[in-house]
Amino acid sequence: MKYIRRKDIDNSIETFTRILNDNHRHIDNDTGWHQHLGTHKIGIVATAMALLFYKTINKDAPEKELNLNFIQRKQNPDGGWPYISNTSNTSNVESTCWALLALYKYDSILFHDQIENGVNWLLAQYEQISDSDNGWAFITGSKPRIYVTSFVLRVLKILGKNAGQEFESAKRWLINAQNDDGGWGELPDKGSSLFFTCYCVITLIECGIETSSSTINNAISWLEKKFSSINIHDQTLICYLEFIENGTGENRIRIPFFHYVLPYIVIAFLKVGKRNGIVFDTVRQLLQRCSNGKIEHPMLENSRIIPIWILYDTMVSFQSFKDSYNNWEEKSDFFCLPFFQKKLITIGKYNLFRLFIRIHNFIWYLIGIFALIFIMVIVFQRYCPDPMDWLENHINTISGQIILSLVVSAICALPKSIFMLTIFIIKHFKK
Repeated sequence: MKYIRRKDIDNSIETFTRILNDNHRHIDNDTGWHQHLGTHKIGIVATAMALLFYKTINKDAPEKELNLNFIQRKQNPDGGWPYISNTSNTSNVESTCWALLALYKYDSILFHDQIENGVNWLLAQYEQISDSDNGWAFITGSKPRIYVTSFVLRVLKILGKNAGQEFESAKRWLINAQNDDGGWGELPDKGSSLFFTCYCVITLIECGIETSSSTINNAISWLEKKFSSINIHDQTLICYLEFIENGTGENRIRIPFFHYVLPYIVIAFLKVGKRNGIVFDTVRQLLQRCSNGKIEHPMLENSRIIPIWILYDTMVSFQSFKDSYNNWEEKSDFFCLPFFQKKLITIGKYNLFRLFIRIHNFIWYLIGIFALIFIMVIVFQRYCPDPMDWLENHINTISGQIILSLVVSAICALPKSIFMLTIFIIKHFKK
């Protein structure tokens, strides 16, 4: 029976925190992080994201004053923030949103002027088209995009700057961009995508749309149908790479957005109050991906690159899962019964059902071992009616040595397995 341990979630967050601590950098007069942890660079978005990471888990960031000072100094005279190594130091919407969130979350009074200038720059990027609603583009002159518009709406809501005409118009634009099937795509005329649908659900709920509304219900229905037709390891669940190109020739700008989908699936379903089999499977998949102590970007597996947005998004999804429960420390395991995966079930530290789950899982393990031995015995008797005669003739051959080793290993594994089960149950039942 599949289950999730509370300690595994807590340990993963602690591991992510250690990784961020180890990759904090001082380079010249700058202090912070880069999007690819360990790289000898410091970025605005990465530093803001790391600061928000620590704020979310309620822990102190290393040298937070220096990190905040770095973000503050990188604000352009127009009020926006650029990327460090792209767009030729031109302010862009995504970088500005991350910087505003970090400054606001840490000290909205101290950074009041910087925040006001940043918000004014954001609002100035909204292009009114006659009487039509519109969204935000990544940079002036580009098409309004679903992700960028959603991000701005979330930031304005958090900063309390959601009373203006731009906010209401962009929210209507986002709602009207919903496809007939209930999902959203990269652009209003694009097919529905898991990431963009999840992100829009999160945004609209945070911006005041009721979870019982047809907009949200249709989106959740699309997500559930999508999950019923794909496997948890499907490529569409891993990441989405969006390219934005603007201008011509040397002025062309190419911006990659790396979206890690799995965390947003968890957050979206928790936003609508659904702790179901989809949340269960997705959290388990995330835990499996970080079982080696870190989460790599799915498109950069087996590399030395650890993208900060993977750690941040995964942490937020784990923290959202934790926040959806009262008395988190009293929980022990989470599971979904086979054929009844509409609701995720929780058991406490001292619930005897924990013992049942572990014994149940080990019984299937034993059944597998016995089945292997049974098959090997049947095959052995079929082709070797006289075992001792066969052993005498094949003990010095490679094939004979392999078969004999497998038989002996399977038999020897039984008492050891029973002993390990006993230790495992005692160890974990005490936690």
